[in-house]
Amino acid sequence: MLPERRDSPRRPHGRERTGLPTPGDGQPREPHPEERANCRSYLREEVDRVAPDCVLATGRHATQSLLAVEGRTVDGFLDLVLDTQDCPTLGVPVLPVLHPSYQEVWMARLGYDRESYLDAIGEALVACGVQS
Repeated sequence: MLPERRDSPRRPHGRERTGLPTPGDGQPREPHPEERANCRSYLREEVDRVAPDCVLATGRHATQSLLAVEGRTVDGFLDLVLDTQDCPTLGVPVLPVLHPSYQEVWMARLGYDRESYLDAIGEALVACGVQS
């Protein structure tokens, strides 16, 4: 058994890092538009290097960041889930999916159980040309 982790400057209050910016209390906060914009060139470079058939955008933040490269905004993220987005600037389609931490909350509200949701992701990926 691994020893319990202790608080450290990298893990405020003993929590794992989330990747999201945190205010002074260590809780995740929404990234500011400038922070998203600062990452856009790195995002484009990564997509160019990896050259995927499709990018799976896991959650609203990822979807917002990817569609911003196209000059698009996201008003209703849930309306985009499993709806492949054409992204000519990126040169690859983007498939928005629910972030894993919110799947249990939203799957049923979108009319899916776990199995049918995973099947729908697979079908959308095949439609994008991704081989199984």
